[in-house]
Amino acid sequence: SGLFFKIVLGVFIFWMARRLFMSTVKGIRCIFHTESQRRPFIYQLIIIASEVVLVVSLSLIIFLISSGSTLLQLPFFKSFIPPFVYSLLSTIISFTPVILMFFIVSISYRVAPGIKLPWSKNFLATLCCTVSFFVFSYFSSYFTDIAKYNMIYGVLSAIIMLLLRVFVFFILYLFFAQALFVHHFFNQLLLAELYLLPSRDTENLILLFRRLLFVDPDYFINKKSIGIEYGKGSIIYNAGDVSKDIYYIAQGSVTVTKNNFVECYDSGSFFGEVACILGKNREESATAVSDVHLIKIDAEDFLFMLEKNPEANKKALSRLSSYFSQHKEFS
Repeated sequence: SGLFFKIVLGVFIFWMARRLFMSTVKGIRCIFHTESQRRPFIYQLIIIASEVVLVVSLSLIIFLISSGSTLLQLPFFKSFIPPFVYSLLSTIISFTPVILMFFIVSISYRVAPGIKLPWSKNFLATLCCTVSFFVFSYFSSYFTDIAKYNMIYGVLSAIIMLLLRVFVFFILYLFFAQALFVHHFFNQLLLAELYLLPSRDTENLILLFRRLLFVDPDYFINKKSIGIEYGKGSIIYNAGDVSKDIYYIAQGSVTVTKNNFVECYDSGSFFGEVACILGKNREESATAVSDVHLIKIDAEDFLFMLEKNPEANKKALSRLSSYFSQHKEFS
């Protein structure tokens, strides 16, 4: 009966650990807007075997840390081991959980998103997560007298503090995963904000504030590689050109002409989506009405933004439909 209980307990621990892993991966993929791919059965078996090895390894490491910490508290070890070695062992045991946490978080940030992120960004996010949790743990231990909690609540106090630390850890873990996502895809996120910019005629104060906040994207304007200036009357592109870039008007006005139909765009507007979305040559010409400052968006970045942002995709399709219906009437 004892062996059966141990087997059941081991299976339960592994099942809970696997549920935790899957929930963590699902949370990271939700942040990065990626979907899990179907894997062959053999590949899934390898993953399960790896998870078993990981759970056993973590359990063994935690057991060794706990045993080592207990042994170091014995008077025999304090008197037998030289003070320098004793201090070194105590430091190693104290920081081993932090190092272990850093390693696990780093691997999860690398594997879970489903995309390869630069190691430098991964390292920075992992470091921030680990240090933040270490600071929280230090101050929570400093300001919380566990002895008093044990006197009042008994064993329940230890469980409460453990759950609190687990809760805070996953908050920090997902927070820095979100920060990692924003840092890596900052250009696409800012581009989506520009593309979904509310109209200047809106009466909603929140939307108006959002427009004032994003209408002048200094981050893009100051980048010489994508910031372009045209004088009044300059041709931006002609019908038949093979360019598929998208343009955002930071300052000035532009007219887009196809056949006898003319549209005017001012600051805060996009133009040139048709050639990019359809993958065709330009069917219209664009001319600067005044001195303009444009931001040229690469077609690949624009299409990636549409793929990751349903609202932007919906707006692009709406504008495409409106474009063809209007030009069909004037053709």
